[in-house]
Amino acid sequence: MISLDLTTEYLDKVRDNQSNCQCADCDSENPTIANMSWLLVICKQCASIHQRLTSDFLHLQSLLSTSCDPYLVDLLHDYGNQFVNQVIDNQNLKPNDQSSDIEREEYIRKKYLERNFLREKNHYTQDELNQMLYENVETSDYGKTLYLIILGADPNYSEKMFTVADHAKRYQQIKQMQMVLANGGSFFFERNSIRNIVVFFLVSRSFGIRFNQK
Repeated sequence: MISLDLTTEYLDKVRDNQSNCQCADCDSENPTIANMSWLLVICKQCASIHQRLTSDFLHLQSLLSTSCDPYLVDLLHDYGNQFVNQVIDNQNLKPNDQSSDIEREEYIRKKYLERNFLREKNHYTQDELNQMLYENVETSDYGKTLYLIILGADPNYSEKMFTVADHAKRYQQIKQMQMVLANGGSFFFERNSIRNIVVFFLVSRSFGIRFNQK
């Protein structure tokens, strides 16, 4: 007998937040797909549009999967559709469960790619956004981190060989770290492994460190 490795545990928890019982993009009932990057829950029909348009920067996952990250599930429960759609949404242009794929695609493109539906205009420079994100992951203000990422802060920004994910880990902010990773962030040595091996070798030689040769 084939095991499908499915569970309703994560879906049930996420739906304790009533706003997650409708698709964040079209208001269809009982969505089951999580946008783990922006902490939203969407329906399968909208998810199929996302796979074509946003898969290079947004991570989608079925909430019926046993492999869902429990930290991100907690954040989906605490924030979810209501929080994010207060930051970026347009109810007047929002599709419904009867809308065509063309209508859904137009809305999703404007919301996620062009970010035309921000409720408040972004007045920050890219450097300011990156710096605020770097500093905020020291804290447990997860909503601000999500807000800054939606505004366009770079999840791979780094200072002194520490990326945003590294910095969150240093401060033991695991949920912050997982949120950054879900948005395409990475650890410095993971992202620069070959270059860092060379740097380590050169620095070691400058200090007279010898390596055993066999």
